Amino acid sequence: METDSTGKIFVLDGLNRKVKIFSPELAFLSSFGTYDRTPGSFGFPKGITVSRDGFIFVSDAAFGNIQIFTQQGALLYFFGQTGWEQGEFILPTALSFDNEDRLYVVDQYNNRIQVFQYYAQP
Repeated sequence: METDSTGKIFVLDGLNRKVKIFSPELAFLSSFGTYDRTPGSFGFPKGITVSRDGFIFVSDAAFGNIQIFTQQGALLYFFGQTGWEQGEFILPTALSFDNEDRLYVVDQYNNRIQVFQYYAQP
């Protein structure tokens, strides 16, 4: 679960492979996500965070990647694949941003945390 600067709440429903968005008052607003093996879909989503410019980042353990979405559910970009090198993941799980827009990714089976610099839109 994550919140953005407006107070919206973003819940990752891994079992149903959906991101669900709620108002600060807990009213359901929208959801997106489907099961598939194509970019923009989810295999086994594990982690969620929101950048300060409002984009939704989701880690997917099945695909070994991180996907970036608009709040309307449109895929903007994805990076990573299954592997052991920098930028590759084996079971990426938790995600978090720090105050300097660095994205931290728990790369569980590689026993490490990978860090990526994100350049937020002004």
